[in-house]
Amino acid sequence: MVFLALLCLSNIFNESLNTVFPKIEIYMKIFAFIYLLYLAYKVLISSIGGPKKSFDEKYSNIKYAMILQFINPKGVIYALTVISTFVTLNYSNWIVQLNLVILLAFIGFLGTLSWAAIGTLLKEWITKHELLFNIIMSCLLIYVAFSIVLH
Repeated sequence: MVFLALLCLSNIFNESLNTVFPKIEIYMKIFAFIYLLYLAYKVLISSIGGPKKSFDEKYSNIKYAMILQFINPKGVIYALTVISTFVTLNYSNWIVQLNLVILLAFIGFLGTLSWAAIGTLLKEWITKHELLFNIIMSCLLIYVAFSIVLH
């Protein structure tokens, strides 16, 4: 539900930007490109077996999880990129845009759900092959970064 709200806000934001600044898409793509390269670098040098951070149980509830979705950079980048690339540039009808936003929110939810499920299933393998996993993930992030800029 929060992801749907984030996508709706992104749709309104992008529609406004496309109306006022039609060339803003290139800057958004450049920002996404730089951010994804940064993520690739951080993944490559990260350590799964590093020091464990403390966890505060009072922040482990649905309210804080929903709030964090609005400041989650990956969610915001997904929302801004997908809305600006696929929705606002191709469709001007608000009903069509709303239907696409709902579909994209569902796709985003499935992505998060599958990421969590696969991560849980592969946790032991990832721990054993940390460097290989980090290299593969970094390469995939770099591929996505270039795909965004080149398309």
